[in-house]
Amino acid sequence: MRRIVPRTLLATLLIASPGLASANPVSWSGNGHFYDVVSVPGTISWEDADAAAIAAGGYLATITSQAENDFVFLLVNNAAYWHGSSGPWLGGYQSPATGQPAANWHWVTGEAWNYTNWQSGQPNDSGGKAEDKLQFGFAPSVSTWNDIMSIDPTPAYRPIAYIVEWDHDPLAPSLEISGSPIELCWQTATNRFYQLLRSSDLTTDQWVPLHTNWVSGDGTRHCETDANPAGSPKKFYRLLSTNAAPQ
Repeated sequence: MRRIVPRTLLATLLIASPGLASANPVSWSGNGHFYDVVSVPGTISWEDADAAAIAAGGYLATITSQAENDFVFLLVNNAAYWHGSSGPWLGGYQSPATGQPAANWHWVTGEAWNYTNWQSGQPNDSGGKAEDKLQFGFAPSVSTWNDIMSIDPTPAYRPIAYIVEWDHDPLAPSLEISGSPIELCWQTATNRFYQLLRSSDLTTDQWVPLHTNWVSGDGTRHCETDANPAGSPKKFYRLLSTNAAPQ
């Protein structure tokens, strides 16, 4: 089903845009969140992956149910995201360090650690190492989890990808509104479609297209104008965005 993500803004507001995903984030119906798997040249530490996810406006993926695990694994079940037996980073970490491998695990979001999907024999602090970070593995393309060091002493074990999760659509545009006549501008993304709606009364939830034609995004900034006669009632604007061509 085509997904349309609305943003409703007052004509006097300027909303900052969230960071953009590296590829094409996918929504999961189970929680409405968006996910993207990002591969890197070489390898990446858990801390660097965590910082990159935050910089993109999200966080390393947190998995709190079997259904969510199944969905996320479908995104990463590709050899391009695996370094031998070592799968992408997840947003789990162990703190404080302890001699009990299964103790003190947390999600980066602070969500309860109620669901786990450890591979048989994991977590195990292999070889006495303090393996305090979470990934998919430890076997090629498995949906189970493994504990591993952020930078493992064995280069062949180091992850080459990570999974970002967002509570919102990271590609939803922000709308900048200014001037008289009113100018409405936003940054478009390629392969996305946009339509501006307006209303003078939010209580009725009746929106009218500013123009009938949808705007096809091409990666450039797009602007439209709307008249603002003296004494006219306050206007509200809503920008629809979808990744499928409207029918």
